[in-house]
Amino acid sequence: MKKTSVVLQTLVIVALLTSCASQPKVSRNVSDVSRFHELNSGHFGSTITVLPANKAVADSLEFKTYKQKVEYYLTSKGFGILPADSGRPARLTALLNYGIDDGTVVTETYSVPIIGQTGVSSSSTSGYANIYGNYGSYSGTTYYTPSYGITGYSSQSASATFYTRVVHLDIFDTASAQSKPQKIYEAKVVSEGRCGSVNQVIDKMLAALFKNFVGPSGVTERVVQESPYEEASSCFQ
Repeated sequence: MKKTSVVLQTLVIVALLTSCASQPKVSRNVSDVSRFHELNSGHFGSTITVLPANKAVADSLEFKTYKQKVEYYLTSKGFGILPADSGRPARLTALLNYGIDDGTVVTETYSVPIIGQTGVSSSSTSGYANIYGNYGSYSGTTYYTPSYGITGYSSQSASATFYTRVVHLDIFDTASAQSKPQKIYEAKVVSEGRCGSVNQVIDKMLAALFKNFVGPSGVTERVVQESPYEEASSCFQ
């Protein structure tokens, strides 16, 4: 009886662990997209040049990579990309900027239950008797089936660093009749997570930015994106 009980409890524990392990890991990215704009139907289909908001990164391969991604989305929205070195002025100019902070360490304290024997759920006795005339003797063994449950709690803590990633995109009408370029669109994407690299989340941040392009002005929209961990970057986002 005792051996059977232990085996059954072991099988239950294995089943629970297997169930947890079989749950697919998911990479989750949350982006808050804020936008203000004065775009109208006359702007769509116009030529546009994408430049860095910070001239110091103009020759950066990282910026050039992100610029190509932005150009892809702008093209899909009906704009015509005009390279800066084309020798021709575009009607619109987009300024792209991005950055990440140093991160904030967050520590969480939680309780973990301690599993142990809490008592005896049942018992059984077996044995044999020897009879010698008017005398006899008995020998027996009692088997106890233990019960298990929570016997206490231990306090543990875990720390993780969370980073704030930001992408800015401003669009100017450089062919307007005014003396200086007129800003017609500004958007900011803010994402927080454990990935300390813009490169690991830029695709999802840009996808969030252009998901509802151009979207209503003066509104902040939260975009939640999930994907299987195997298809995502090397860390939960």
